[in-house]
Amino acid sequence: MLKRAVLKSGFGHVQAMATVAPASVQFARMFGSKIQAPPMVYITGEEMTRYASELYLNEWIRPHVDIKSWEFFDLSCVNRDRTEDAVLRECIAAGKRIGAIYKEPTITATEDPMKEFGLKKAWGSPNGAMRKGWNGISISRDTIHL
Repeated sequence: MLKRAVLKSGFGHVQAMATVAPASVQFARMFGSKIQAPPMVYITGEEMTRYASELYLNEWIRPHVDIKSWEFFDLSCVNRDRTEDAVLRECIAAGKRIGAIYKEPTITATEDPMKEFGLKKAWGSPNGAMRKGWNGISISRDTIHL
């Protein structure tokens, strides 16, 4: 998908317009096929980055990258509650097995989210369990800045 980029000066004047194609589009044009992605664990959450992640996954990755080797997990509060936190254990096992993990930020259910989502209990932050299960691996919070 081509995007129209408008470059503006500090005063809001248009300086240039360009058509920009993501690198994956350029690759697909050159080689005529999708990029083959290596296996990865993709963990979704429910904070605002969920919408941004869904956008770039659907617009920039899925059309140009073959991601059928990725394993997807829903680590939202509601799904953790529904599965009695089995989904967290599955994420940890998959991350340990594959060794490549992308995790969106998730909500740690305190009393207010518990009431809002109608949860049976506050399941706590999954990050400590993940770090322990993945031998102390660091969980980057860069996506929170989106």
